[in-house]
Amino acid sequence: MTGTIVGKGKNSSTEQSIKSLSASEETKPSEGTSKRLQDKESSSTMDLKTKVVLNLLKLIIFVYDVVSLPIYFLVMQPWKRWKSNRTIWAKQIRPDDPYSPCVRHVRSLVNPLENVKTMDELFRLAIVRHGSKKCVGTREVLSEADEYLKNGKVFKKVRLGDKYIWHSYIDINERIETLAKGLLSYGLQPKKQIAIFAETRIEWMLACQACFRINVPVATLYATLGDEGIIHGLNETEVNHIITSQELLPKLKKILKQTPAVSKIVYMENIRPVDTTGFPEKVQIMSFSELEKMGALCDPIQYRFKEVTKLRSTIYLTSKSSRSLSRVKGNNLAGNFAV
Repeated sequence: MTGTIVGKGKNSSTEQSIKSLSASEETKPSEGTSKRLQDKESSSTMDLKTKVVLNLLKLIIFVYDVVSLPIYFLVMQPWKRWKSNRTIWAKQIRPDDPYSPCVRHVRSLVNPLENVKTMDELFRLAIVRHGSKKCVGTREVLSEADEYLKNGKVFKKVRLGDKYIWHSYIDINERIETLAKGLLSYGLQPKKQIAIFAETRIEWMLACQACFRINVPVATLYATLGDEGIIHGLNETEVNHIITSQELLPKLKKILKQTPAVSKIVYMENIRPVDTTGFPEKVQIMSFSELEKMGALCDPIQYRFKEVTKLRSTIYLTSKSSRSLSRVKGNNLAGNFAV
């Protein structure tokens, strides 16, 4: 009896262990399934976030396009480019001949200087476009000293300020108008040539532009010319007026007796005292600043520039230079070539 009971107990315990094993085996797939479900939920959450971010970016880009489109049209003006793309720029002389050359069909390839005929008009256009922008920069001359070289020549050593003083196009234009009125009141007449005998500096450019404004041809003489070259240049151009620098006054003083036409001199000052003694009595001498003051005091109505028709073929500049020959050579420059 006892053995039988024990045997049954063993069988029951074995059955229980088998049941527990089968139960554990049944629980394993359920855990894997839950993990897969969790992964699907997380991926779907990530997909949703990505879609939200992408849609938000699309919305921002769409709003930006809508807001910026009118501004783009106003600034870029694309219709001009569309018109240009449809324009036929060149055509064959003989359309039936495939070897026929092509010629320009349109009058201008977008030339901004189409209506500019003179140097003065060119500068006025620059004023309109760049009015308050920087035009010319200068530095203050603090001191000058003569340095004697071994070959006997004198070299002028100039000490300049560190900062540039900038002048806008509007400022330069005001000085040009003042100088133009001053030159007219000093006896200069339109179409009557004037000589500029000076080194490059801001006053040189102002004087040249003032002459262009009142239709006065300019004859330029290099500051390095010798006495013979200066005499030849002044006599050949038959100028009455000379604009020069204070440094070159002694050179002019030596040769004025051989240039009978010269009667008036304007000199650009420097920081040194000027000596105007020893000049012929017939020659009047005035400083550049005095000429500007004279122009500022002129009646603007009386000197509204005696406007003379300025033709494209008018000679604006005669450049007198010397290379290997002793005599200076002159090159005439008309307004249309200068522009």
